[in-house]
Amino acid sequence: MKLVPWSQVKYWGCVRCGRCCRRTTVQLTTPEWLMLVKAYGYGIVEQNISGFYLKKTIDDHCPFLSKSITAWACRLQRRKPLACKLWPFRIRGDPRFGHEDEAHYKYRNQDFYVYAYPQCPGVVLGKPSKLFSHKVLPEFLNIRLGFQNSQIHSTSKLRPMPY
Repeated sequence: MKLVPWSQVKYWGCVRCGRCCRRTTVQLTTPEWLMLVKAYGYGIVEQNISGFYLKKTIDDHCPFLSKSITAWACRLQRRKPLACKLWPFRIRGDPRFGHEDEAHYKYRNQDFYVYAYPQCPGVVLGKPSKLFSHKVLPEFLNIRLGFQNSQIHSTSKLRPMPY
């Protein structure tokens, strides 16, 4: 998949389409693997030579993807793996995907290279909006760095179900 540098993203907001949870391989950290195994059993994960992963369903999607009448949602909100929290962004310490100047983002006195998957329908390309550059992107970096766990701007805005 081709990636674009963050400086070409006007805005991102989750539209709850569920595409990120279908056909995407979610790599887990060891603590995430352990937490999921304790909570759901060994059948929810798989392992290969490169690490631990969420096991997909027979339909090739995440087992925690749930469809409501109008949208898709993750049933793992409080236990969501880091890879899922950061989607559709890739945050790196090197410009592996090119566009070094456009992908560069200085944050907390560190240099990062931030890219987005433009295939995500929530990615709107253009000049970065103030909301995106001052709220959304810093939240992704705080989550990546471990300074923040909860998601406010970097997840869908879930509305209470009507009664």
